[in-house]
Amino acid sequence: GERLTAELLDGQIARVREIAPEMPGMAFYGNGDNALATAADQLNYKHFVAPAPDVSLTVPAFQAVLTTPHLTLRARAVGKDDRAVVRYRWFVDNRLMAESSTPSWVWDLRGEADGPHSVTVHAVDAAWNRAATQVPVTVALAR
Repeated sequence: GERLTAELLDGQIARVREIAPEMPGMAFYGNGDNALATAADQLNYKHFVAPAPDVSLTVPAFQAVLTTPHLTLRARAVGKDDRAVVRYRWFVDNRLMAESSTPSWVWDLRGEADGPHSVTVHAVDAAWNRAATQVPVTVALAR
């Protein structure tokens, strides 16, 4: 019988973050209350986006043409509020390729088709906050 308010929702999201910190976010379905829907978006930002690490791929460069059989991918990630970045997840074309505790991973391109691909890294901090970045590349191995 209680009406959901932004304050109640804020507390519920905070509680879920405590008991299930690995949860990547929350979804809300509209009930015609536009003010509450706007508040829910702002609370998702507060609890899931704002605390996420800042992450970028330093290698490969945006739209790089990759011509070697192996490439060491490198990320730069900085956690917020002194939280350490503890995990990196490496993806090629949305396929999880590896997880590492360091900001680098060696990609064996010999099994990849020549042509366009996307490289993505997720950085996860000690509180399970996460962020991702992606760059397009082109594989062009002389075979």
